[in-house]
Amino acid sequence: MTLNIDDYTISLPDSGKYVIGFDSAEGKTLLGLLLGSVQDSDVSYAYINALSFRILDINALHNFDIIFLDDYDLYSTEQLSKALIELPATKLVLVDSKYADQELPFKWTTIKTTKNRIEVSGW
Repeated sequence: MTLNIDDYTISLPDSGKYVIGFDSAEGKTLLGLLLGSVQDSDVSYAYINALSFRILDINALHNFDIIFLDDYDLYSTEQLSKALIELPATKLVLVDSKYADQELPFKWTTIKTTKNRIEVSGW
């Protein structure tokens, strides 16, 4: 799927559950913030970080098409991990975490960011 948000073209897998690589400064937080800023679209987004997690209704995750969890290792819980694992394969879940590979059986992905483009490539 390709999205145009602000001055960026964002290329994402259509669906799947991914842990984003460990490299710093690849554009993970920028991607999450851009996705979280979209308010009028056919696709629903959730941007979750350590602050917004405090008010997150885990049962509402199924309402979103794309879910981005930034710095997941700072607030991960067994209940949240279980909820993410149980989401249907039609969702796109992107998890930025230094340790998520130890608790989430998701595929790996990388982010390539240039001046006007962000590309997420899963495998």
